[in-house]
Amino acid sequence: MFDYDARVGRLVFSRLADATIRASDNWLQVLDDTLRQHGIERSGEGNKFIARVQSGQLTKLFTMFAFQETQERARDKGGLWNLLAERFTSLPPQEEWRQKVLVTAVGGEEVVQDAEPLEDQYPVQIRYPRSADKLIADLAADSFPLTLIFKEYQVAIESSATGPSVADTFFVNDDGKVVVRDDVGVAAKWKDPSTDVCLHPGDWIIEANGVSNDPEGILRQLAEIGRVQVRVQQQGSIFKTDVFNSQDDMRNRLQSQAKPRQLQLLRQHATGQPLLCVCGGELQEIGLRERVYLLVEPKGENGVLSYAGRRFTVDQIIDMKAVTCDLCRKAVERDDRLWTCGNGANTILHAQSYDICQQCFALGEGRQSSPSPD
Repeated sequence: MFDYDARVGRLVFSRLADATIRASDNWLQVLDDTLRQHGIERSGEGNKFIARVQSGQLTKLFTMFAFQETQERARDKGGLWNLLAERFTSLPPQEEWRQKVLVTAVGGEEVVQDAEPLEDQYPVQIRYPRSADKLIADLAADSFPLTLIFKEYQVAIESSATGPSVADTFFVNDDGKVVVRDDVGVAAKWKDPSTDVCLHPGDWIIEANGVSNDPEGILRQLAEIGRVQVRVQQQGSIFKTDVFNSQDDMRNRLQSQAKPRQLQLLRQHATGQPLLCVCGGELQEIGLRERVYLLVEPKGENGVLSYAGRRFTVDQIIDMKAVTCDLCRKAVERDDRLWTCGNGANTILHAQSYDICQQCFALGEGRQSSPSPD
């Protein structure tokens, strides 16, 4: 997992909470023991952990179905539950599959079946059956080693008198959850010394030293000097791995974290310093069509962009308003010019490049006042 520390201008990396299961006669027992160490069960697959085989592909261990549904697809079918009824036509009668299916929102909470999910709960995760006691199928020898990646896990972090305070690190949100503040440098100092797994902005502290469902009690435990056993749930989904996707959790988190540093760099440029991107590359002024040429192969007017099984021409990309400003998130208009990073996609900080629209560039340099609210 990556975060961008705007105060020092660099990426902060933490190893994800993971585990490796190697091929053996009792690998399934090892897997169960590993799950128990993280405080979860097989029924948490897809919601609290996922598994990848040696090739890197996701594999389903204990569920027959594990997939996502978007609000757009549900709307096209007259609602999520109508969509699922259509997908589960080969299963037992509707009353039976409804009892066995589990639908969870992006925040991890279960979606009740007497109402449609809300807009901010999509994309929802679908798992069937709700729990399972045995593997779907035996894994082949070339599947190992098997990597488990946890969204919810236990970690032992060190709290010291010289480290950041609880008040500087955590807050209680409107839902009564103890959440890590949006400060990468502070969060990264709360680390498990044996695994190098550290806390990240937005993580939910579910439990501390056995205390849960009590925000004040959790904060008191975190304030204790010494080792604190903590149950954490990562923000976002463990399924999203496509940083080209504008809805990707990691991409949006990095954009938000890098914004203060980029605005600082624009202010410094106004005083005569080089025009730099947050990744250290140089920003260059180009037109939108020229910018789109950088996305297609071959470069130029006749190039195409292959993505998600489809091919897009230069004009289609422009019409789709696919190029957006990484500061204000607004689409760059057809006749506008913009500033883009010369490093292109050669950095984890930006999947396609780093783009700044005309208005944000002027605002960042202090040459234009912020627009008044409507």
